[in-house]
Amino acid sequence: MKRIVYGIAAVIFVVLVLSSMANASLDVQITVGSAQINPLQSQTITATTNERGIGIVLVIQPAEGSPFTDSLGSHPALLVLWNLLPSDTKTDIIGKIGGKIVSYKIVAVPDQGGDSIVLTFPEDFTGILGDPSTVVTGKYMVIFAFLGASGCKVIGIDFDCGSWFVIPEVPWGTVATLATSLCALPVFALYKRRRPM
Repeated sequence: MKRIVYGIAAVIFVVLVLSSMANASLDVQITVGSAQINPLQSQTITATTNERGIGIVLVIQPAEGSPFTDSLGSHPALLVLWNLLPSDTKTDIIGKIGGKIVSYKIVAVPDQGGDSIVLTFPEDFTGILGDPSTVVTGKYMVIFAFLGASGCKVIGIDFDCGSWFVIPEVPWGTVATLATSLCALPVFALYKRRRPM
């Protein structure tokens, strides 16, 4: 099944590569459901575009890894789409990713655009390096790079970024007990100092 999907994606990419460039106003947006989530929770990601075409949604996790471009050969459909991006767009994306763990999802908008594609991280994503997850606390970044097409002509390339934080879960009962104990220490010290002997 994956080979069929990769084959269809490769045909679309070849058509896009062989077509000429035209001028139009392509606009893409990426939004996340929550600004903060707890470890192991899922995050909703919404990718929106005003044109038909195909794109990549990349999620950068806050864990260090080797450069994701070294592993693109293991993901043929992603590699073909990556090679269609202009050099300056690739440079911008590589600069934002650095040496972090990356996951991806290829999205296609077959209609006129204005469509929103709702994804769930980590469930809908494939890891380039490491498994997609929200185990590590810190800042997660999402990038949406999109090639818009009108008929068989590429009309533009655009990308957008978003982010969210995975924050550590705090056991409120422990925090309340600790805060009460810390507040009681100065009161106890004051009581002991003023107590008549």
